Amino acid sequence: MIRSEPQVISYVAIARMPTEKAHGASIAHMCASFAALGKQVELVIPERRNEITEDIFSYYGVPRTFSVRTIRVPDFVGRGLTHPVFFFLQRLLFIRAAKRAGIMPGVVYTREPEIAAAFSSTHRAVYEAHRWPRGIAGWLTGRLIRHTTLVVCNSRGTEAAVRSSGVTCTLVAPNGFDPVAFQHAESKEQARIRLGLPQNAKIALYVGSLETHKGVKTLYIAGQLLQPDVTTVVIGGDEQTLHKLKARFPDIYFLGSRPYRELANNLSAADVLILPNTKKDEESARFTSPIKAFGYMAARRPIVTSDLPSLREVLDEESAYFVRSDDPAALAKGIRAVLVDATAGDARATRAQERVYGYTWAARAMRIMQVLDTAP
Repeated sequence: MIRSEPQVISYVAIARMPTEKAHGASIAHMCASFAALGKQVELVIPERRNEITEDIFSYYGVPRTFSVRTIRVPDFVGRGLTHPVFFFLQRLLFIRAAKRAGIMPGVVYTREPEIAAAFSSTHRAVYEAHRWPRGIAGWLTGRLIRHTTLVVCNSRGTEAAVRSSGVTCTLVAPNGFDPVAFQHAESKEQARIRLGLPQNAKIALYVGSLETHKGVKTLYIAGQLLQPDVTTVVIGGDEQTLHKLKARFPDIYFLGSRPYRELANNLSAADVLILPNTKKDEESARFTSPIKAFGYMAARRPIVTSDLPSLREVLDEESAYFVRSDDPAALAKGIRAVLVDATAGDARATRAQERVYGYTWAARAMRIMQVLDTAP
């Protein structure tokens, strides 16, 4: 039996917003996309210290079509208290405060299993899963989400793990991109001038987190192997991390974190885009659905990617070049091959761009609401 669609969605997130990390872009764009479907959307987040001074709408380039409510709780992480005990306590305090503050009747949408559990008896709770822990943590996560209305999984690998816990009401919905941002992207020349990059260089570009599971160490070493023919550029990372990397890899351009709204323009600077994920991390190999992958596809630049099941869910041999993961020499060889045969690279980039329009944030939101509308 089809339900009338719920008109109110509270996106409850334990997150610093805005954030330079990719999950912030997903949260902001999903709120805007739900609102575009006619829903009343409120983003509920903790009050956090934040070096980013722009508001959520400006930072992510999304319309002001949803409201944002901040809830005051102790900010242990912001004060440098990063022990797991403080992390856990901060989550519990936020959930308690959110319940006391009152969440509008309707749907509670969250990326946190604890929040899904806390609201599943009073709201239609939707849990968005991006990974699945092993052992007792996986068992506990399964118990926490067992009464949710729907579990949205970012990949088939994540869905398989979720279903192994006994949860059956699932939907695979990979991450997405905003097509509007790519309609009037800068030219290669304009992007390189703005970023301070050499005009005549062949540029291999990576955009994103510099965490180990992203495989960036492989990229750094490949960048050394590619010198002097190819210039490697990395966008992402904090100042402390970049200081060390610049000293160790002086031939690589480390540009630091840039606002998400610049993504389309920044990608325009590249000749080839890199997804160097590692197979040594289960999240990277099985569960991930990198937001950057969809931006890469929309940018119409050749993509060189690690050959992993998670990345083959969206890319294939017609839309990207696959290389052995965790192998700098293989990555460097793949990048060189793309640059040597520009015609073949352009053909794959064109096919990637054609396919990415099935992965907009708007299409993702619509699929989720269609399934939620018929969920028991």
